[in-house]
Amino acid sequence: MIKMSKFVIGVRPSTKMFRLSSLSGLVVDDILAARGKNPLSDEYYKKVSVNIQGIGEVRLINDNNSNSLVLNWNDVIFSKETVDDKEKIHIDSAVEEFEKVWKIIDTTMKIRDVRRIGIFTEYQIGVGVDDVSKRLLNTLTTIKKPAHAAKFSLTYEERRPTVEGIAPDIEKSDMFNIIYSYYDGELDATNPRKQTIKADLDVQRYFYPYTSSTSSEVLKLKKVFIEEKKKLYDFLHDKGIVANG
Repeated sequence: MIKMSKFVIGVRPSTKMFRLSSLSGLVVDDILAARGKNPLSDEYYKKVSVNIQGIGEVRLINDNNSNSLVLNWNDVIFSKETVDDKEKIHIDSAVEEFEKVWKIIDTTMKIRDVRRIGIFTEYQIGVGVDDVSKRLLNTLTTIKKPAHAAKFSLTYEERRPTVEGIAPDIEKSDMFNIIYSYYDGELDATNPRKQTIKADLDVQRYFYPYTSSTSSEVLKLKKVFIEEKKKLYDFLHDKGIVANG
């Protein structure tokens, strides 16, 4: 069984958002006031924590932590996470909710010159065996297999320039960066699971020149993300990690 257990949209401007320290109260008030209006439910966010020290972080969550919003000087991070195996995350609904929240944030914060937008998902794959790390070693590598493997983790990035023939530079290029991670579910920091493989996909768009059209760029990136998600599923199926269907 394969299940999307986490979905995240992250936005990073080119410069720090120091004004969050003085505007965070307005942003929080406006987001809380928008609850109960489509697409945000009355219970969408229930708790608020503010720490203006360090990176000036503001965090909103609901009662079971399935909805989360983090704002700090560096990033805006919108997250949805399933807390029940029967629950599902629907991408179109999640993006619609993000757009509503983003419009509220941007009305006050006026976030311009965005360097990076990313859409991240975590897949949880039940495999019904205890030797998950050994299975991942056998499936994804040609490394000599130990008798008792543990804590398998593999992460790599694929960088794609938007201008053909130019090698991408993570610091200043206009590019896509696709990050793949495969690991033993027991290693998960927030939701460790035995007999589970975790597969993460992070589709990032780096802008140069910077963009101020965040909402429209998220919709464009969603299309790329859906294409990459299908490729990931096909890869997992070809490797025998997930069954057909």
